[in-house]
Amino acid sequence: RGLLYIVDAVSSVGGMDVRVDEWGMDYCITGPQKALAAPPGLALLSVSERALEVASSRREEPFTFYMDVRGWVRATREPLKRYVTHAVLLVLALREALKLVLEEGLEKRFRRHEALAEAVRAGLRALGMELFPEKAYAAPTLTAAEVPEGPSSRALVRAVLEEGVRISAGWGELADRILRVGHMGNVGPEHVLRTLGALEKALAMLGREVSGGVEAAAARLSEFEEELLRPPDEVPELGA
Repeated sequence: RGLLYIVDAVSSVGGMDVRVDEWGMDYCITGPQKALAAPPGLALLSVSERALEVASSRREEPFTFYMDVRGWVRATREPLKRYVTHAVLLVLALREALKLVLEEGLEKRFRRHEALAEAVRAGLRALGMELFPEKAYAAPTLTAAEVPEGPSSRALVRAVLEEGVRISAGWGELADRILRVGHMGNVGPEHVLRTLGALEKALAMLGREVSGGVEAAAARLSEFEEELLRPPDEVPELGA
């Protein structure tokens, strides 16, 4: 019907399989600060030929210069004609992060994210939390769970922060009910276990005595090869 297929892959690229061309994406948008584990500040965008044709056939000029995709595409085809001044240090940081991704290998990296997600979810269930959404729709990079009756998720986030761990509450109407735990990028088993331990302490601090989260996560992690669970810790030399 002439509609463009636009995908928000900010928390996906680098942590799970995203087949831009095979799945017919016209725009795939991501950032470096999530599963790629690079500093924030850049926007990464892929554009299909169909999307570029639509952008090039506009009857009116766009109201923005910086966000005009046509200019960015021209810049990739004529690199000596700079479109804007780039954040050079962020580009170099992204380059190093991508080296780590390639060193680990995409398939291994994707399996690591899936394994850590399984461990986090086992731990949260053991703490009496209901996962949201269903497994078939849940990404391996982030887990959302409904907190049990009692403390609000925002109160729980503040209590967990006192243990030196940062997680997030929900948004909008779910701000007091949903807890979000990220397990993406260069996260390893030790981060998962520490987070669940901090959650147990925070729940106890807020009057809800629960246990078993760390044990449940550790048991799930033990089912995977130790080498699989370890993110790379050295940047390889992969050429200029």
